[in-house]
Amino acid sequence: MAEAPRADLRILQVWSPIVALTVVVAPAFGLMLAPVPVALSVARGHRGWAGLTGFGMAAAAGIGFWHPAGAVIGFAASSVGMPIGIWAAIGVPLGRILARTTMVVSTGVVGVMAFASDQVDARLQRDIAAVERAVEEARTTVEPEVAELLLETQRTIVEHWPYVLPGLAIGLVLIGECFALVLLQRLLLRSGGPPIPGRFRDVRPPEWLVWLAILAAALWYADREMSNESIRLIAWNGAIALAAIYWLNGLGILVTMATRLRQPLLLVPVMVLMVAVPQIGSVLTAIGFFDTWIEFRNRLAGIPPARPPDE
Repeated sequence: MAEAPRADLRILQVWSPIVALTVVVAPAFGLMLAPVPVALSVARGHRGWAGLTGFGMAAAAGIGFWHPAGAVIGFAASSVGMPIGIWAAIGVPLGRILARTTMVVSTGVVGVMAFASDQVDARLQRDIAAVERAVEEARTTVEPEVAELLLETQRTIVEHWPYVLPGLAIGLVLIGECFALVLLQRLLLRSGGPPIPGRFRDVRPPEWLVWLAILAAALWYADREMSNESIRLIAWNGAIALAAIYWLNGLGILVTMATRLRQPLLLVPVMVLMVAVPQIGSVLTAIGFFDTWIEFRNRLAGIPPARPPDE
């Protein structure tokens, strides 16, 4: 009689097809999850399964993007799981894995943008034409002001993409890798694998990062006075990337508060509001930034925890 598969293999056999299907259906979101099965395989010592999963993600991305280049992107994205799995196996804390992974992936993404700037510009021009058609069709179903705002936002990104797109890419990589690492942490705990030390809600950006934020603000002011493209390139992209870092910190503070009050469902309306009202995200960014001085987590620690409902 065949021996029952181990818990970690069962989890891999379930999650690998789920992630591959996500890459096919929603490639942009699926690529954020692509490293998870590979990292889980490496952390649990299944190197052969890691290679098989990597090629599976490459094939899924090729189908999802309907282009051979998609397979290369999928394989590259899943390969990031190799160092993540190694770091997880030796006990590197969650925050450090997130920082290292974001640096590696962001360097690759921004490098591709720099070397293929003409292709990026041509693709954005095609995208804006598609958005214009979609907005014209949507004017009958949504408010004209909303449709115009969407179109204007897309035009701004296309016209000024060297000054905003690299920063947006770094921010999206950071948020996507954070989501993937939290998922990996949970899967490792369920499979009996090596636990990744740390919790998302306790991860804080280093305090010295605030000086980069101040520098970005100073460069933004200098660009307004002198209108220098090199300064604008650093100031705008730096500000966007830093906003993503402090947004995640603000989200961590919100999770800390919800945990302290024993109200995890509190996060649901907040996330919905952030999608419906983008200004809510700016509030989280501000909270994450001023946490450098106020230290909200320490203040929340002084609040007595709420009693469980059955007490």
